[in-house]
Amino acid sequence: MSAPGRPGREVAKTLTDRIRRAVERDIVSGKLAPGTKLDEDSLATRHGASRTPVREALQHLASQGLIELRMHAGAFVAAPTVVDLAEMFEAMAFLEAACAALAARRHTAEDRRRLAAAHDAAVIICYLQGPNVREVGDFVLRLL
Repeated sequence: MSAPGRPGREVAKTLTDRIRRAVERDIVSGKLAPGTKLDEDSLATRHGASRTPVREALQHLASQGLIELRMHAGAFVAAPTVVDLAEMFEAMAFLEAACAALAARRHTAEDRRRLAAAHDAAVIICYLQGPNVREVGDFVLRLL
């Protein structure tokens, strides 16, 4: 379910979901580095919850591969190996190619016009300000 006025943003329905999303956000943003121990009591206190929803959230994150649950040691932020990363990039390349193929078949004249305008604007920004990737990307996303 998407939040009203925020396409693509899901509303956390339960306390477990909110805890899972908060921990996931901290991992993805780098706030929690690979190998960091996740303390159930601290997470429960931080989120005003008992340990049960924290454990459920950690179970879910473990099923996604974001954390590792170690017997008698607790939960730790996953530390992907070089092989793991290579496999992830291979999967992303496959999915991106499939998405590009679908987009190419389904685009409209309006889509082409907007994409061309965004590209032209990005070229101008790069020419005038240098290729600051974040600024250019943010500007292009606003155009689309």
